[in-house]
Amino acid sequence: MHNGVLLIDKPAGFTSRDIVNQVGKIFHTKKIGHTGTLDPMATGVLILCIGSYTKLVDNLTSKNKAIYTPNVDCGDYVIVVNDDKVKITGDQDFKKFYFSHSQFPGGLRVRSTKVMREQYTVEWVEKAICGMLPHTKLGDVQRKHLFVYEGPDHPHAAQKPVELKVK
Repeated sequence: MHNGVLLIDKPAGFTSRDIVNQVGKIFHTKKIGHTGTLDPMATGVLILCIGSYTKLVDNLTSKNKAIYTPNVDCGDYVIVVNDDKVKITGDQDFKKFYFSHSQFPGGLRVRSTKVMREQYTVEWVEKAICGMLPHTKLGDVQRKHLFVYEGPDHPHAAQKPVELKVK
């Protein structure tokens, strides 16, 4: 069983689902999901979570519970620690870019994956996980249930969180 995060350079003409199906066949796994949808004619980097890494999103959306309802927020709060230990493979550091705009003229900010991974690790991991959540009002609520921290310490010890091992 393979676990981890893949960055795929998606060619034009394939849907995100096509890429997920092809990668699932290569790794012989059904537990795979993409963190965002690209238009079939668009090219770019598509982030895929494989194996136990999809559990983070399952816990946020409560898909692992018997009371799961797609339109109701029944998810747990998820605390991600040691996010600075996340690694990517290949030369993806310079292929994917993150864009943000301040809504002022000339306010476009472009950052490569290498810059995000080295300087903004919390924001980088949050974007990857939140990309797998629905982009609706329900997804906005579920995104507030995610907390990411660089080191092993977090301020939520009073809530007695249960550890979820991701291999």
